[in-house]
Amino acid sequence: MKRLFIITCMSIIVVSNIFADPNAPGQPLNFTLEPDISGALEAQLNWINPALSINGEPLTELSEICVFRNYLLIFTETFPIIGEPYSYMDSSIPDNGMYDYQVLGFNSFGTGTSAIASAWVGEDVPAAITDFILIYNPQTQTATLTWTNPTEGLHGGAFNEQILGYHLERSDGCVFEITGIQTVYIDNTIPGSEYYYYTIVPYNSVGDGGSAQSNIGWPPPVVCIIEDFSAGCPPPDWTIQGDGQENWSASPTNNAGGTAPEAMFSWTPSFDGTSRLTSYPVDTSGMDICTLLFDHYVNDYAGIFYIKVETSSDLLNWNTAWEVEVTGDIGPIQENLEIITPDVGSETFYLAFTFEGYSFDIDYWFIDEIFCLFEIDYTGFLSLNLDLIGGEGSLEEAEVEIDNQILNPDSTGNIFVELTSNLYDISATLENYFPAFENEVYISIDDTTYVDMILHFLEPPSNLEFEIIADNIELNWQAPETLLEITSYNVYRDDEFIAETSELTCIDEAISVGLHEYFITVYYDEYESGSSNIVEVNMTSNIDLLDPIKTELTAIYPNPFNPTTTISFSVAEDLLNIEITIYNLRGQKVRQLIHDQLTIDQHTIIWNGKDDSGKKVSSGIYFCRFKSDDVIQTKRILMLK
Repeated sequence: MKRLFIITCMSIIVVSNIFADPNAPGQPLNFTLEPDISGALEAQLNWINPALSINGEPLTELSEICVFRNYLLIFTETFPIIGEPYSYMDSSIPDNGMYDYQVLGFNSFGTGTSAIASAWVGEDVPAAITDFILIYNPQTQTATLTWTNPTEGLHGGAFNEQILGYHLERSDGCVFEITGIQTVYIDNTIPGSEYYYYTIVPYNSVGDGGSAQSNIGWPPPVVCIIEDFSAGCPPPDWTIQGDGQENWSASPTNNAGGTAPEAMFSWTPSFDGTSRLTSYPVDTSGMDICTLLFDHYVNDYAGIFYIKVETSSDLLNWNTAWEVEVTGDIGPIQENLEIITPDVGSETFYLAFTFEGYSFDIDYWFIDEIFCLFEIDYTGFLSLNLDLIGGEGSLEEAEVEIDNQILNPDSTGNIFVELTSNLYDISATLENYFPAFENEVYISIDDTTYVDMILHFLEPPSNLEFEIIADNIELNWQAPETLLEITSYNVYRDDEFIAETSELTCIDEAISVGLHEYFITVYYDEYESGSSNIVEVNMTSNIDLLDPIKTELTAIYPNPFNPTTTISFSVAEDLLNIEITIYNLRGQKVRQLIHDQLTIDQHTIIWNGKDDSGKKVSSGIYFCRFKSDDVIQTKRILMLK
């Protein structure tokens, strides 16, 4: 069987060659890529040979169809038929991995338009684990970690190579190597009373898989019952209530699906009644819910009987949390229960696994890997005071983000909020102000954490003046009074960016006859201020441009931006090849805005903050790369949300 990847219009990358002859072949159609689902190093490609030329006319000539893997030629069909379906099996793939395939046609007019598809071929590494939970016990200073293993590959490839182990790292740098497939790990090496979290990476014979991070494990104390019957059955401090005192024992098997040994309820000696394997009491004061996981297997004989999970606070009155009427074998299976009986919240909470009926009707009931967790949302308080320096902004319009929650201060700049004990990143923003950040603020249980934050006004330059000297306009201004570090000044003419400078003066030599408006802004790091005062300059005489139009990237405004920004550029030659591409901090392409031949003129294009797939990009720094035949320029862009 094959794993089918249908290459839709969102995932096909059409490589357009602006120099291609319009009579060259158009794009192959209905391109699909089918890596082998069993993990073999082979993939089948299917497509329909082009029937149209690049200009959309019926194709009259098709000399070759070529297939490239990772941009290396791997196959050439020398007698392709126009418009016919075609398949190719790539059986020479060297190793497991992600591969890019490209299919394109050739004729006497040249290279045609191509289509590209990507997929993981061969065996994949594991995806990241899920449900990675850390439970810290402050009395024993141990951390119990539980998780759910992935069932898919990290890259969507075949996942038949089982997990061999895990790389587990504690936040203080301590590393643990866990071998074999596991879902529980107990760390009893925690050195002190600090908060910890863990990062885990599963691996198989192919390599390391995806990474997952646990919650913060200290200080929220929790109560839990964990039992694997390694110390026998009944375990220490557990008891058997009611009938069947001799029916419960430890078995050196793993029929329930856990790790040997396991608890076993046997039919003999036979009785007709109720038998409970009962835990030690735990104090669940202040709690109202618990989660219970356990593995079990019922080997049925005949008749009807019941298996249950029950709770009690006095060993006299029992409440049923889970019940099954058994009429046949069950499992092996892991049960995942939510217990909300009245006993949750008592100072003496008991958990029992109960058999009820005629024991002769069952052969065996195997139980293992009991994990019962009681949780409380331990909370503290954050008192945040926000202050504004400069400007006329309103504190009530500022936005404070705490763990993806947006809050507005009161008129005095104060926010008081209850939060679960944990680490938080806090940011404050207000239009025309430099944002403030406080990272890893720890909220203590039943305590108030105080945080002061300041927003500085992005003060613009002042007293902008001009002087006409011969054919030039000289601009002069005063630096703003600010505590922020100034990066540079931006000069605008008629709302278009014309220059960036670190000086307090600028000469504009590329102007025309007419009325022009000028203003100046300031860059503080990556944040741009509002405008200075605006001056109007009326050029009344004919002026020859001393500095002819250049091919260059002239302005990006606004910057920072949300949701759109305008990119201005000029072209000095007709039919000049121009590319404008957005990249992220890693140098990865995010969006290609222009790849075309343009004429002499001033041009603009708007970026809406989306990538090539139409998905909104995250906030942060990006780079705008302008390229022509002999000019390459790059400018930073900041996307804010």
